Parts: sequence; structure tokens; C-alpha cells
Amino acid sequence: MPYELVLASASPRRQQFLRDLGLSYTLVVAPVDENPRPGEAPVALAYRLAEAKARAAAARLPQDGRPRLVIAADTVVALGDLLLGKPVDAAEATTMLAQLRDRV
Repeated sequence: MPYELVLASASPRRQQFLRDLGLSYTLVVAPVDENPRPGEAPVALAYRLAEAKARAAAARLPQDGRPRLVIAADTVVALGDLLLGKPVDAAEATTMLAQLRDRV
């Protein structure tokens, strides 16, 4: 592969996805403020966080001229324009899933 793949995500699912594809990658996770901005739409938040994660990871890479492709993503769960944050426990996750049930 002409590029080194860099995954800018701590998500075990994203890591497994790349492994399932038979791709080797370097994991570089950098802290990013994931708080939504006032009035920020869920889609805009997901795009902004994915870009911020990619940029933060790229900034941690050595500037040695090697070609790299940084992969970043973010998942946002929303009910209409109401953002549902990461559940703190199983009970909250169950409540969130009940709210989302039968909504597409």
C-alpha cells in the first residue's frame, strides 16, 4: 500500500472493521472536545468532530515525509434535533434505545 493508514479513533468497532478488511494501520488517538456548540445540528457536529479528530491525530504524526492517510469518523445519535450523548450506564442506554425504537 502506498500510504500508511492511520486510524484516529479509539472505537473498537472501527478497529475491527479495518482488521476485517485485512488492512494494517497505526492507531493515533488525540483528545478532542466533543461538546456540541449551541444550536449545532447533529450532522454538523458529526462532521466537525470527525475533522477535529483527523487533524488532532495528524498533528501527532512525525513530519518525515512519509505518505499517510488519516481515517477519522464520529457517530452522533439524535432524536430529531435532540442530541443523545453517550450513555453513562446500561440503564441510560436502555432508556435511549426505548426512545429510538420504531423511529427511522
